[in-house]
Amino acid sequence: MSIWTETIDAEHEGLPCSRCKKNGRLWDRIESVPICPPCTESICIGEAEPIILQARTHCCAVCNTMATVDYRTVPQQQGRERLRLVIPLCGSHLRGLFRRCLSPSIFHRLCGEVAELGVNPDSIFLLHDSFYDAKGRALQPVVEPW
Repeated sequence: MSIWTETIDAEHEGLPCSRCKKNGRLWDRIESVPICPPCTESICIGEAEPIILQARTHCCAVCNTMATVDYRTVPQQQGRERLRLVIPLCGSHLRGLFRRCLSPSIFHRLCGEVAELGVNPDSIFLLHDSFYDAKGRALQPVVEPW
């Protein structure tokens, strides 16, 4: 399985967003960089500088490309210990996830891997049914700025 979980330690709980410095949430992370949803959206629509990180040699959870960064997210309303999902993604699939425009097959593949870990895919903000219908079609894609 290419997606795994990690326990959230108290030291890293509630760090501020790396962009706007807003406090108090378990923001999603790219590698160890916390980023809130409004800042993610600003990057996606070209209003903010992109995040530039060194790619690592893990396989992408979707396409097996060997240059990835780890997307970390906390499932919402989980009834068990505080776990964070770690999803290694290549640049193309990370952009697709953040822009809420994954293809149906990629959406279903990610949802299947998340479900295999016992996590409801709907509890993952960027995979939520507000953004994709039951067939995996994007409902609210972020329009590219160019």
